[in-house]
Amino acid sequence: PQQGTDSSTSCSGVIYDHGIEGDYSNNSNGTFVIHPTSAKNVSITFSELMVEPCCDYLEIYDGPDKFSRLIGRYTTLPNGGLPIKSTGDALTLFFYSDISAIGSGFKAQWSCEQNQEKPVVRFSVEDSIICSGNARFSDLSENNPTSWLWNFGDGTSSILKNPVHQYQTEGVYSVSL
Repeated sequence: PQQGTDSSTSCSGVIYDHGIEGDYSNNSNGTFVIHPTSAKNVSITFSELMVEPCCDYLEIYDGPDKFSRLIGRYTTLPNGGLPIKSTGDALTLFFYSDISAIGSGFKAQWSCEQNQEKPVVRFSVEDSIICSGNARFSDLSENNPTSWLWNFGDGTSSILKNPVHQYQTEGVYSVSL
Protein backbone atom coordinates (compact mmCIF):
# COMPACT_ATOMS: atom_id res chain seq x y z
CA PRO A 1 0.00 0.00 0.00
CA GLN A 2 1.07 3.56 -0.70
CA GLN A 3 0.53 6.48 1.66
CA GLY A 4 -3.22 6.95 1.97
CA THR A 5 -5.71 4.41 0.63
CA ASP A 6 -5.64 2.30 -2.52
CA SER A 7 -7.91 -0.54 -3.60
CA SER A 8 -8.55 -3.32 -6.08
CA THR A 9 -11.76 -4.87 -7.40
CA SER A 10 -9.87 -7.74 -9.08
CA CYS A 11 -10.53 -11.29 -7.96
CA SER A 12 -6.80 -12.07 -7.77
CA GLY A 13 -3.53 -10.25 -7.45
CA VAL A 14 -0.24 -9.76 -5.65
CA ILE A 15 0.44 -6.99 -3.16
CA TYR A 16 3.66 -5.69 -1.65
CA ASP A 17 4.33 -3.04 0.96
CA HIS A 18 5.22 0.36 -0.54
CA GLY A 19 8.89 -0.65 -0.89
CA ILE A 20 7.80 -3.24 -3.50
CA GLU A 21 10.61 -5.82 -3.42
CA GLY A 22 13.00 -3.58 -1.45
CA ASP A 23 12.85 -2.23 2.09
CA TYR A 24 9.89 -0.08 3.04
CA SER A 25 10.38 3.50 4.26
CA ASN A 26 10.34 4.88 7.78
CA ASN A 27 7.44 6.91 9.06
CA SER A 28 4.86 5.80 6.53
CA ASN A 29 1.52 4.05 6.45
CA GLY A 30 -0.97 2.97 3.87
CA THR A 31 -4.28 1.19 3.47
CA PHE A 32 -5.19 -1.26 0.72
CA VAL A 33 -8.75 -2.53 0.28
CA ILE A 34 -9.37 -5.76 -1.63
CA HIS A 35 -13.05 -5.68 -2.65
CA PRO A 36 -13.60 -7.84 -5.74
CA THR A 37 -16.77 -7.37 -7.77
CA SER A 38 -19.30 -10.15 -7.03
CA ALA A 39 -17.03 -11.90 -4.52
CA LYS A 40 -18.41 -14.22 -1.87
CA ASN A 41 -15.16 -14.01 0.11
CA VAL A 42 -11.49 -13.10 -0.25
CA SER A 43 -8.49 -15.24 0.69
CA ILE A 44 -4.98 -13.82 1.15
CA THR A 45 -1.74 -15.75 1.67
CA PHE A 46 1.48 -14.08 2.80
CA SER A 47 4.80 -15.45 1.59
CA GLU A 48 6.87 -12.75 3.35
CA LEU A 49 6.53 -10.41 6.30
CA MET A 50 9.57 -8.87 7.97
CA VAL A 51 9.16 -5.65 9.90
CA GLU A 52 10.69 -3.99 12.95
CA PRO A 53 9.04 -6.23 15.59
CA CYS A 54 8.57 -3.59 18.26
CA CYS A 55 7.07 -0.82 16.26
CA ASP A 56 6.01 -1.61 12.67
CA TYR A 57 3.05 -3.81 11.81
CA LEU A 58 0.45 -5.00 9.34
CA GLU A 59 -3.23 -5.06 10.34
CA ILE A 60 -5.82 -7.11 8.46
CA TYR A 61 -9.53 -6.26 8.75
CA ASP A 62 -12.47 -8.49 7.76
CA GLY A 63 -14.32 -5.99 5.59
CA PRO A 64 -14.07 -2.92 3.36
CA ASP A 65 -12.47 -0.52 5.87
CA LYS A 66 -10.67 -0.13 9.20
CA PHE A 67 -14.02 -0.02 11.01
CA SER A 68 -14.48 -3.71 10.15
CA ARG A 69 -13.54 -6.51 12.57
CA LEU A 70 -9.78 -6.72 13.13
CA ILE A 71 -8.49 -10.17 12.15
CA GLY A 72 -5.03 -9.46 13.52
CA ARG A 73 -2.00 -7.23 13.90
CA TYR A 74 1.13 -8.90 12.56
CA THR A 75 4.89 -8.42 12.82
CA THR A 76 5.68 -11.94 11.59
CA LEU A 77 4.21 -14.10 8.85
CA PRO A 78 0.39 -13.93 9.25
CA ASN A 79 -1.27 -17.27 10.01
CA GLY A 80 2.07 -19.06 9.60
CA GLY A 81 1.83 -18.57 5.82
CA LEU A 82 -1.59 -20.24 5.59
CA PRO A 83 -4.46 -18.36 3.90
CA ILE A 84 -6.55 -15.82 5.79
CA LYS A 85 -10.16 -15.80 4.56
CA SER A 86 -12.75 -13.07 4.91
CA THR A 87 -16.28 -13.78 6.08
CA GLY A 88 -17.64 -11.35 3.48
CA ASP A 89 -16.62 -9.79 0.18
CA ALA A 90 -13.66 -7.64 1.28
CA LEU A 91 -10.40 -7.47 3.22
CA THR A 92 -8.55 -4.32 4.30
CA LEU A 93 -4.80 -4.19 4.91
CA PHE A 94 -3.21 -1.38 6.91
CA PHE A 95 0.60 -1.14 7.01
CA TYR A 96 2.38 1.10 9.54
CA SER A 97 6.06 1.98 10.04
CA ASP A 98 7.49 4.32 12.65
CA ILE A 99 10.55 6.60 12.37
CA SER A 100 13.27 4.09 13.33
CA ALA A 101 14.37 0.76 11.79
CA ILE A 102 12.93 -0.77 8.61
CA GLY A 103 12.67 -4.24 7.08
CA SER A 104 11.91 -5.99 3.83
CA GLY A 105 8.15 -5.70 4.45
CA PHE A 106 5.56 -8.07 3.01
CA LYS A 107 4.40 -9.87 -0.09
CA ALA A 108 1.01 -11.56 -0.41
CA GLN A 109 -1.24 -13.06 -3.04
CA TRP A 110 -5.03 -12.86 -2.92
CA SER A 111 -7.88 -14.64 -4.65
CA CYS A 112 -11.63 -14.65 -4.27
CA GLU A 113 -14.51 -17.05 -4.44
CA GLN A 114 -17.19 -15.71 -6.76
CA ASN A 115 -20.74 -15.46 -5.46
CA GLN A 116 -22.75 -18.09 -7.34
CA GLU A 117 -26.10 -17.18 -5.79
CA LYS A 118 -28.64 -15.50 -8.04
CA PRO A 119 -29.49 -11.92 -7.15
CA VAL A 120 -32.57 -11.27 -5.06
CA VAL A 121 -34.22 -8.23 -6.65
CA ARG A 122 -35.08 -5.30 -4.42
CA PHE A 123 -35.33 -1.62 -5.27
CA SER A 124 -36.72 1.66 -4.04
CA VAL A 125 -37.98 4.78 -5.79
CA GLU A 126 -37.92 8.40 -4.74
CA ASP A 127 -40.23 10.63 -6.74
CA SER A 128 -39.82 14.36 -7.06
CA ILE A 129 -41.51 16.44 -4.37
CA ILE A 130 -42.41 19.16 -6.88
CA CYS A 131 -44.13 16.75 -9.27
CA SER A 132 -41.66 17.15 -12.10
CA GLY A 133 -42.21 13.56 -13.21
CA ASN A 134 -38.67 12.60 -12.23
CA ALA A 135 -38.24 9.36 -10.31
CA ARG A 136 -34.91 8.20 -8.85
CA PHE A 137 -34.63 4.40 -8.70
CA SER A 138 -32.12 2.68 -6.39
CA ASP A 139 -31.06 -0.94 -6.75
CA LEU A 140 -31.05 -2.64 -3.33
CA SER A 141 -30.69 -6.18 -4.71
CA GLU A 142 -28.78 -8.81 -2.74
CA ASN A 143 -26.00 -11.15 -3.92
CA ASN A 144 -24.12 -8.56 -5.99
CA PRO A 145 -25.82 -8.34 -9.40
CA THR A 146 -23.54 -7.30 -12.25
CA SER A 147 -26.12 -6.03 -14.77
CA TRP A 148 -29.55 -4.40 -14.65
CA LEU A 149 -32.59 -4.11 -16.87
CA TRP A 150 -35.30 -1.74 -15.68
CA ASN A 151 -38.75 -1.54 -17.29
CA PHE A 152 -40.41 1.73 -16.24
CA GLY A 153 -43.93 0.69 -17.25
CA ASP A 154 -44.25 3.42 -19.90
CA GLY A 155 -42.50 1.59 -22.74
CA THR A 156 -39.00 2.76 -21.78
CA SER A 157 -36.15 0.96 -20.05
CA SER A 158 -32.64 1.41 -18.68
CA ILE A 159 -29.55 -0.71 -18.03
CA LEU A 160 -28.13 1.63 -15.36
CA LYS A 161 -27.79 0.41 -11.76
CA ASN A 162 -29.53 3.47 -10.25
CA PRO A 163 -31.37 5.32 -13.02
CA VAL A 164 -33.35 8.54 -12.92
CA HIS A 165 -36.41 8.42 -15.16
CA GLN A 166 -38.76 11.20 -16.21
CA TYR A 167 -42.38 10.20 -16.80
CA GLN A 168 -44.11 12.26 -19.49
CA THR A 169 -47.70 11.83 -18.26
CA GLU A 170 -49.28 11.50 -14.85
CA GLY A 171 -50.37 8.00 -13.94
CA VAL A 172 -49.69 4.74 -12.13
CA TYR A 173 -46.84 2.67 -13.58
CA SER A 174 -45.75 -0.88 -12.90
CA VAL A 175 -41.94 -0.88 -12.69
CA SER A 176 -39.79 -4.01 -12.83
CA LEU A 177 -36.11 -4.74 -12.41
